[in-house]
Amino acid sequence: MNKKLLIEYHSNNSGGNEWLTEQNWKDLKKAGWKLFSYGNFVYINSNRAFGKDNLPKRKGVVGFPSYGFKRFDSIGEALQEFEKITGSDVTAEGCNCCGAPHEFRWDGGYCSGESCGEYLTSKDFTKYTKRELIEMLENK
Repeated sequence: MNKKLLIEYHSNNSGGNEWLTEQNWKDLKKAGWKLFSYGNFVYINSNRAFGKDNLPKRKGVVGFPSYGFKRFDSIGEALQEFEKITGSDVTAEGCNCCGAPHEFRWDGGYCSGESCGEYLTSKDFTKYTKRELIEMLENK
């Protein structure tokens, strides 16, 4: 019996912006992702963080989750579903100081930004240097 991998997604507000919208989070939840927030903070659609106990009492202010998880047969399947649901690019690098906006973890594995790319294809491009890959594309 094939045991499914528990894939964790961690959001990073790289560059000071939320990369997922409220609708993206709702769509992930609808697709079966379990969603949570870190510690005492919830990110708000105004891009300001408030403690859970002092959230503004305004209609329409929604707390964003910070991470979620779901079981998949492979990390590639998880990344593809995430991109399809959110319209996000899991290989996005984000800003230089904050790092990649999307991070995925599983038992024995981790990827964020460009390193997620190797899991989006069945071909093993990891054995090539970046230069070799560029040359392969140029000679195509």
